Amino acid sequence: MFSIVIFGCIANEGYINRPNEVEEFCIFNRNQNACNYGVFMGSLAFLCCLAFLALDVYFPQISSVKDRKKAVLADVGVSGEPFTFGEANLVYF
Repeated sequence: MFSIVIFGCIANEGYINRPNEVEEFCIFNRNQNACNYGVFMGSLAFLCCLAFLALDVYFPQISSVKDRKKAVLADVGVSGEPFTFGEANLVYF
């Protein structure tokens, strides 16, 4: 759900223009790459969420303990660190 909030906020309200300027610019330090990065990370997080939701549905049918362990470690690894680190880096753009 957080990925949808990030994507929606940046896509809808992340670009503004001043009254004396015609071109819109990103609200994150007027850096276009910062808005692109935020939209990309939000979209990627949403797609990963859908993939792991499908994995959770399929999980009871996995009989191998090694495959279950890989699935759980992938879920923990992807859901925790990369997106937290990535969204925190948005502040430094």
